Amino acid sequence: MVQEGLEVWKKGGKPADLMARARPIEFHEALWNAGETLLSFETGQVSYHDRDRVIRCEARLTVRDRKGKEKTENVAYDVKLDSPVKIMNNPMP
Repeated sequence: MVQEGLEVWKKGGKPADLMARARPIEFHEALWNAGETLLSFETGQVSYHDRDRVIRCEARLTVRDRKGKEKTENVAYDVKLDSPVKIMNNPMP
């Protein structure tokens, strides 16, 4: 699901596009909401965290901000399998 959301972002879509799907996904990513462009991504390790009851997916993002500056960041997304599914960038995994 994280990869699905990142593909939508990379293709120029908006988080609201994910909510309009048959199985809605609520995707919370500050970089996306700020209007940054996702140039590329790689998903990494996926693990289950019983204490928080989330699936955590690591990813490496390369983005371009509105001024044209590119940067690469390692991020971790927490996925809650509610309805809708919620994906949140966890700043402190």
